Amino acid sequence: MAATALLAGIILSALSMQGTPAGAVAKAHASSPRIPVIIDTDMYSNTDDAGAMASAFALDLQGVVNVIAIGVDTRLSRPAVATSSWKCVAAIAQFYGFPNVPIGADMPDNGTTVNTPDIAGPCASSASPSTPAPQSAVSVYRRALASQPNGSVVMVGIGFEENLVALLNSPPDSISPLDGHDLIAAKVKSLTLTGGGYPSYPPVTTPPTLPETNLAGNPTAAQTIASSWPTKVVYSGFEVGNGVFTGHTLTSVHPANSPVRKAYEALVGAGKNNRSYDLTTLYHAAIPSDPLLTEVGPGTNVVNGTG
Repeated sequence: MAATALLAGIILSALSMQGTPAGAVAKAHASSPRIPVIIDTDMYSNTDDAGAMASAFALDLQGVVNVIAIGVDTRLSRPAVATSSWKCVAAIAQFYGFPNVPIGADMPDNGTTVNTPDIAGPCASSASPSTPAPQSAVSVYRRALASQPNGSVVMVGIGFEENLVALLNSPPDSISPLDGHDLIAAKVKSLTLTGGGYPSYPPVTTPPTLPETNLAGNPTAAQTIASSWPTKVVYSGFEVGNGVFTGHTLTSVHPANSPVRKAYEALVGAGKNNRSYDLTTLYHAAIPSDPLLTEVGPGTNVVNGTG
């Protein structure tokens, strides 16, 4: 229950700074230099992406992190990033007062697929009509990394991993004379990913559990990151966020035009909660010293051909 209160408080603290446990933890870190954070998200079929984005901007408002770029990805079965996905990301950034955070996307970014139930659509409806279309995620990431001090950037992957692979494989350009591998090695402190389950996945359940979606959505990309990413990688498995529930106070605390509230209500209904896979990933990436979420390792992660 402590973890639940902590993470729920972070989501709401951007609108009501009431000295919640999360607020206390965040304020304890606010005296340190703000951590530059890049977030890669699919923002499509579950509310935890929206909750993680809300958490990131709440922590930004509290002076803990500095969200310097956001990228939108998609799984192999959806060959184009849905327009509603990147507009939902933009709506959340605008809602929290960060309309100028660069947003990139895997290309093409004009997909029309709609999840059942539709989560990104209601969220995207809150975006400004003048919201610009994204640039490529690779160019946005390279520009963001090149602008930061060496060894300072925390990257957070809460979707599929093709944007990260594209960054890893990117050639030198006018943004930086370094290729992707060397730019990451120079600028990134750590990469924290939602993906898999530990010590192994899937768990033994009846009926059998499907492959973990963040890895299964693009197994080849997940394999490449597991084997070739040049900095520390932390994997937050399904078991971490599976028992942490957030979102149940959004209906009573957020205004009706809140894109985060719209996303949660579209999936679970008003006044109800959801599991917090991406929220726990983001929270640990931003505040890794919190004893509620500690790391086990070092180790090696192996992803098979089906994720």
